[in-house]
Amino acid sequence: TGDCLTTSAFLSYSGPFDYHFRQRMIYEDWRQDIKTRNIPMSEKFRIEDLLTTEAKLQNGLLNNCLQLLSVQNGILATKATRWPLCIDPQLQAVNWIKKKYEGPMLKPLNMNEGPNAFIKDYKIQSEEEVLACSKTLIKIDPTLDPLLEKNIVDRAGQKYIKLTDNFIDYNESFKLYFTTKLSNPKYTPEIMGKTMVINFTVTLMGLRDQLLNVVVSFEKPEK
Repeated sequence: TGDCLTTSAFLSYSGPFDYHFRQRMIYEDWRQDIKTRNIPMSEKFRIEDLLTTEAKLQNGLLNNCLQLLSVQNGILATKATRWPLCIDPQLQAVNWIKKKYEGPMLKPLNMNEGPNAFIKDYKIQSEEEVLACSKTLIKIDPTLDPLLEKNIVDRAGQKYIKLTDNFIDYNESFKLYFTTKLSNPKYTPEIMGKTMVINFTVTLMGLRDQLLNVVVSFEKPEK
């Protein structure tokens, strides 16, 4: 019960914080609080164990803070019920999304063009994945609220969603990602409540680990 409570809290609240704050919040504050309340929990517990598989963790991932941050952010981006809004000054999220959805299914959009970009350029009714990317995203057009809130209408077995004055066919496989290059954006409570804000910012220690991984993969590719 304590493990499920911790993972639920992680998915709900930890996204906006950096790696070190998350670790302290989860494994010191939350776990100690659960222990003092005598809620059953595992002695050896990791967030990643309940929310992903060992095979995925071993797929090119090393046990350092950068890679664990990437694993946590990937979990938050794929398992959250709200569309991810990634704080991404070093383009970690953009590179991850491009790698995950490489090919014609990925449609980059500029949010500065407004909601018409969604209607003109994109196929929400198909099985394409969409990346909505803006270098300076500080607000989201309110006309996109039906998409953010997933206000889907079911008519005779067909699903639709209304954007501006258009009813568009909706497919359950559709994905939407927002990213911003701002390192410390100021979002309204409405945006925070309608999206899953995820902090992809890498610390100096994380960048050091990333450089070390590159060097090791070059010098010792068999490792």
